[in-house]
Amino acid sequence: MEGYAKSPNTTFLSGTKLSRGYDTMLARYLANYPAGKMGKLEFGDLEVRASDDAEMAYVIGRYRLTGDAIQSGAFTLVLRREGDSYRIVHDHTSAAPEGPNRNRRNKQ
Repeated sequence: MEGYAKSPNTTFLSGTKLSRGYDTMLARYLANYPAGKMGKLEFGDLEVRASDDAEMAYVIGRYRLTGDAIQSGAFTLVLRREGDSYRIVHDHTSAAPEGPNRNRRNKQ
């Protein structure tokens, strides 16, 4: 959760569920991924684009989570510059069913 803006305006959209605010997102994260049950998260097919003034950027890609449960899908992150770094202000993640050839991608 370090990469997210610690703001009440930060949003997370998954399926039809929209969560608003960093604190709400953190509570959801801790409920879904308790300590010792986090698994391993891998990313691939990453594409990063910045706005012309470099104040905003977006990242699209695929993810795969392994551990007690296997989950994969695609995501779009919207980032805003905060000082010398960028923080996620919006995360839209879509899970996809696991199956043969569903997760062919470059590991990055």
